[in-house]
Amino acid sequence: MALLLISSKCSEKSSNVDYKRVWMLVEFKNYTKDNLTKNKAKLDLTNPEGASAYMGCNNIGYGFTVTSDDEITFSNGMATEMYCENNTLEKDFLRAIERKMKYKIDGHFLILTNSKNEVLKFVAQDWD
Repeated sequence: MALLLISSKCSEKSSNVDYKRVWMLVEFKNYTKDNLTKNKAKLDLTNPEGASAYMGCNNIGYGFTVTSDDEITFSNGMATEMYCENNTLEKDFLRAIERKMKYKIDGHFLILTNSKNEVLKFVAQDWD
């Protein structure tokens, strides 16, 4: 099934461009690191035309803008609609990603926090 992505250009108002990487989800809610790894859970911020995510089933796309050194805005979220037996992770991810989120780069980690103080912690895919 094709992914339709409506995107907005990525603004580079932030001097921190370290976010332009593929990020593997390593901490989220009560999911184990093994479960996140098995699902190949990731967020790709390398394309200035739009972010993409994968949580084990559907491809998810967003427009995104880094609006300051600590805020990222996601817009126009779209996903493929494939049936998956157990896509609880994907549903939780979609509920957690909000239009405006705080972000922080800490070494090789990206930490996103929503308005409910839910934290999604990612590690850079290219980090060993």
